[in-house]
Formats: sequence, structure tokens, C-alpha cells
Amino acid sequence: MAGRSGRPRRRPDSLLGDKGYDSTPHREELRKRRILAVISRKGAPNIKGLGKLRYVVNFRH
Repeated sequence: MAGRSGRPRRRPDSLLGDKGYDSTPHREELRKRRILAVISRKGAPNIKGLGKLRYVVNFRH
């Protein structure tokens, strides 16, 4: 019997997030998984061009 169908899961090296994801629990979880968090801090000025790097995330129920 073969393994799961689809592409194998891979851990990303880093995660890019906007200020909505700036929280200690998010950062700690990423650190536990050895993923570099590139997340804007709340209250910090906006980074020009950051919004150009976007990926659509589809959730399946």
C-alpha cells in the first residue's frame, strides 16, 4: 500500500505575516517548530511592499 496521496508535507524555513499575527503564542509556536517568524510588530510603521508577497490559503472542511 502506498503512502498518502498528494505532495509530501514540508516545513517552511520562514513565515511571512502581517500585524494581525503579531502575538506571543504565534511566535512561540513558530519557534517551537524552528520556523523563522517574519511578522510586523503592532504599532510599528508599515513596511512598504510587504503586501506584495501574498499567498491564498484555502481551508477545507
